[in-house]
Amino acid sequence: MISGPLFLCLLLVALAVATDVGHNYPSLTDDANAWETQYGLYPFKSYRSSNITSPAVRKAVDSPQCYDDNYIFLSPRGFRVPNPAVTILDNHGRLIWSHLVKGQAYNLKVQEYKGEKVLTYWVGDDAVGGHGEGYFYVLNTKYEEIARIRGVNNLRADLHELTITPEGTALVTFYQIYPLHHPGLFRITDTVYIWDCLFQEFDIASQKLVFEWRASEHHELDESYSVVDTDGLSIDHPYDWYHINSVQKDDLGNYLVSARFTSTITYIDGRTGDIIWVLGGKRNSFSDLSNGQATNMQYQHVARFAPLTTFPSLMAKEIADHGKNPHKDGFTKQLLTLFDNGIPPRPARGLILDLTYPSQGVSTNAPLTARVVKAYEHPLHIDSVSQGSLQIVHSNMTQHSDPHILLGFGWQGTWTEHLADGTLLCDSRIVVEKGLQSPGKGYVQSYSVLKYPWKAVPHYPPVAVAGPDKTSVFVSWNGATGVYAWHLSVLINEQWQPHRKALKEGFETELELPNKDLGRDLIRYIIVEAVDESGNVLGKTEIVDLWAKGLVSRITQMAPGNGGGFVSWVLLVCVIAVAVFIADRVVKSRRSGRVYQKLRKH
Repeated sequence: MISGPLFLCLLLVALAVATDVGHNYPSLTDDANAWETQYGLYPFKSYRSSNITSPAVRKAVDSPQCYDDNYIFLSPRGFRVPNPAVTILDNHGRLIWSHLVKGQAYNLKVQEYKGEKVLTYWVGDDAVGGHGEGYFYVLNTKYEEIARIRGVNNLRADLHELTITPEGTALVTFYQIYPLHHPGLFRITDTVYIWDCLFQEFDIASQKLVFEWRASEHHELDESYSVVDTDGLSIDHPYDWYHINSVQKDDLGNYLVSARFTSTITYIDGRTGDIIWVLGGKRNSFSDLSNGQATNMQYQHVARFAPLTTFPSLMAKEIADHGKNPHKDGFTKQLLTLFDNGIPPRPARGLILDLTYPSQGVSTNAPLTARVVKAYEHPLHIDSVSQGSLQIVHSNMTQHSDPHILLGFGWQGTWTEHLADGTLLCDSRIVVEKGLQSPGKGYVQSYSVLKYPWKAVPHYPPVAVAGPDKTSVFVSWNGATGVYAWHLSVLINEQWQPHRKALKEGFETELELPNKDLGRDLIRYIIVEAVDESGNVLGKTEIVDLWAKGLVSRITQMAPGNGGGFVSWVLLVCVIAVAVFIADRVVKSRRSGRVYQKLRKH
């Protein structure tokens, strides 16, 4: 039988080893077969200078047109993702920034607040009702938290929407358990407990409410496609009937709302909250000019208006006919984009729709019309059970042409980039194809995948770690975007002397240390500086002591929290624990021996 201390020690070792064991993907390989067969469902990369891991990205389809001046923003999670985190990658799939969170993370974006670029993302408990309860975090370009957003009256935000407006207000969605009088839904009671959906617009700094809208006051429960079953009979199991997942405010002060379980996009008067029109679902207001394909979206996400002029080539005829002003002759004509999750056998798709409807305040009997301009699908024609994103991407690659379309497939760990005309440019994946062909599993997910320009200099320093044989040093700076090269200096005769320069290579760069002929054994301290393309020093590491030896040296060399350091720490604790355990046993054995001898004498 294994003793308590020894069992605990072995358990700690097992956990420590498990922390370091995974499907670690080589930095440089284009072997598609190896990707699919040798690294599990979620190939990832680990590093020597940091304990973080990042998804390995396979480019199943690639094009130079995807390599623009933007970065990729995602939040890998799922049943096969060991360390869910908000993550920034470059267009090659190399890590820029990763941040582990307590809970689950969703919806990493770049927005603008008080004239400055910021990162926003949601963290909370996503198990609450399928929508989650938590907070939106706002970080500046130093990765310092400058705001944590919840709703007015201390409402905890759901995971779906935070949009910061130019006026410094926030648009946020919420879910509340709400008793609704609805005779006829259940035989035994006229009260139905629902997850009611609302959104608020409020000033971030003062928490002053600007506008609030509640779905149950404007939509009926029988508009929902969600199966009732026994949900709604008790406050412990409310009925999720609407499921709000996006809000946009337009230039008229009205709001565009997407709801998953009614499969509707609703346009709301920003003064009264009244419904102006509904696209899709059982209450559809539009005549479909595309044989039903413009109004049959299912469980869609991220509905957004866009002017015709967003796509000058794709919409050239419409711009010529209607003009650049969306409001003309009593009608409004503009585009609407969305990610349509679909229901098998129909695959998920991104949609650009052309909507025409009476301008606000105009009374007419003319029909509202919707037409599919373009639809975009994954090359494997996959569906997406939940989540997903569509983004119009502007970059240095699209200055004189239509912007690109970026689709994130949510429940499926993949994203695609397309020309506006539908041509597939890139198919990027952080899950193997087997995972994509098992859509109900949710092995690897990211609520959204988005692209933005981003410049950041972290408030914390770079990290340098000596390699195991001390012939090289590994250096990285989690989140820094402007590092062009690394400069290694050594301390000789109490003076820092420049030794080696190396261009930055991905997230982590290895620099060789002086060889023995140059007196490596006489060098104890090194330091590494991060410099930009102009040679300006952006930051520098702490001093690394190369003379640290043995187990302690392994711990001190590794960055705080590094996996290798954790294993070493556990081993050291185990050695001490086992030694104490053995000593205790020896003492007890000697005592018991003396007692036994006394008993024999009596």
